[in-house]
Amino acid sequence: MALRIRLVHASDDPTLTHHIQARQLACYQNFSVQGAAKTCSEGDDYGPGVHLVVAEDSYGEPVGALRIHVRSATDPLPVERALPDHDRLNRSIRERTAEGVGEYTGLWVVERFRGCGLS
Repeated sequence: MALRIRLVHASDDPTLTHHIQARQLACYQNFSVQGAAKTCSEGDDYGPGVHLVVAEDSYGEPVGALRIHVRSATDPLPVERALPDHDRLNRSIRERTAEGVGEYTGLWVVERFRGCGLS
């Protein structure tokens, strides 16, 4: 089955972003790690630095995705929010911000595409 891979700015398509987050949560529930997935509603603000890499099947249905968070002064990375008191990590990230710092997160793939190298 042919796949289409596309990059989407999360705030440009909040409905798709919400759908991707819901699919991620459903995928993570299969492994009992749903607590690692962010639950969200369609009205959530995703900020200027959040992008999605979306894999779609031939029907246009997302079959896998991940988020790319690009750090800015107003948008910290997910790891910074998760570990706000980790001084060494946060100092290292801040020192590299001028060069451009990002974080990949939220990777998921539907079962029928696991093991094919999509991730």
